[in-house]
Amino acid sequence: MASIALNGAISGAEYLATQVVKGEEANWTDLGISVGIGMVSGAVGGKGANGKHLKGVIDTSKSVLKTAVSPKKIATYSGKILDCVRTAIKGAERYLLAEVTGMGLSKIYEKHIRTEIE
Repeated sequence: MASIALNGAISGAEYLATQVVKGEEANWTDLGISVGIGMVSGAVGGKGANGKHLKGVIDTSKSVLKTAVSPKKIATYSGKILDCVRTAIKGAERYLLAEVTGMGLSKIYEKHIRTEIE
């Protein structure tokens, strides 16, 4: 839920900043669309992969594996590393999908919807 609200706020702020840089006046419709697209991207992207935690688990697992001799311990900590890698890959996939979704919705709005409104 927080990622949806935060992405919406970031997209809205980005729109307003862009209008200031361009020297153009902001309008409520475009601001609302920017916030909405950001919220959709936030919903698609989700909460993120928590990279700091994953790195900690991987570092600890690698440290344990340096001295591990038990096959069970080796399998357990190797599995933890693999789980972290899978989680990181899923997080990257969600991030990329969110970016593509946001860019796609923006292009659709700019090319098809905005021209009809004006």
